[in-house]
Amino acid sequence: MPPTLLNLGLPRTGTQSFANALQLLATHPKIYHMREVDQNPGHREKWVQLIYAKYAPGSHLQTAAPDFGKELRELLKGYDACADYPCSLFPIELLKAFPDAKVIITVRDEEAWCRSMQRTLVYPLASQEKAERVNEMRKAYNLYCWGDDFEANGLKYWREHVDLVGEHTAGREVLWYGVREGWKPLCGFLGVEVPAALGFPDDDEARKWGGKATTAE
Repeated sequence: MPPTLLNLGLPRTGTQSFANALQLLATHPKIYHMREVDQNPGHREKWVQLIYAKYAPGSHLQTAAPDFGKELRELLKGYDACADYPCSLFPIELLKAFPDAKVIITVRDEEAWCRSMQRTLVYPLASQEKAERVNEMRKAYNLYCWGDDFEANGLKYWREHVDLVGEHTAGREVLWYGVREGWKPLCGFLGVEVPAALGFPDDDEARKWGGKATTAE
């Protein structure tokens, strides 16, 4: 079965809390999140190739134009839903690959998003010594999303992403969703009852790790 739910929201919009909520609801128990990348041999390298193929065709990591739909279907095979990077780098390609999937876009205040990104993903990651294959993926999205200058271009990237997703989801089943809204809008969209005995999951990596998050929550 292909994914039946796509979360096209950017990282640091509550994507991990969202994934945890889906698992608690048991509607989409297997979710492809950034944390899944290294659980699947070869996936990190494949995502890097796709990033270069989309944003830098003809680069040293991209020798032939890929069939994005085919590649995404293969990467997400066996998963019920997806969220977070690297999937959210390919919103249009995902919409085309999975035309029957419902769509959620997790969002938050744009200025708060910029602060969260700077605190947890952009600057901390830039200072870490990591294996080359990890660096390659980070370098790729830092370069092609905001030109290696998040302070100057991060907000522009956010706005362009939101506009792009909004434009291409017209006519689809879509929920623009802030995780602080809790269960009600999410459960209503999914057509399930609100779990009265469960609090909505809160997965704040910045708080737990002192601002040194290494994955895109």
